[in-house]
Amino acid sequence: VCTDDKENVYIADDVNGAIRKYDPKTKQLETILGRGVGDPAIRLSHPHGVCFHNGDLIVLDSGNHRIIRVSLRSTPATGGIGRFACSGDHA
Repeated sequence: VCTDDKENVYIADDVNGAIRKYDPKTKQLETILGRGVGDPAIRLSHPHGVCFHNGDLIVLDSGNHRIIRVSLRSTPATGGIGRFACSGDHA
């Protein structure tokens, strides 16, 4: 969960594979990414975290082992995808 500079609240909905935006002024909840909304090339699998940074939303998409930067300046939301990996105890 995080907030932007306009006090909107962003929620990583792990169970439904989506990112939700709650506007406390209008009390509206909307899906901005996932479940057929936003960039169709981005399919979320167990998103566990969101962070607002410089006008973008950073999404930790755990099930797909990646971090996505989502531009909130465009409609629908579009993103750049980066992969991450853990090295573990490889000797």
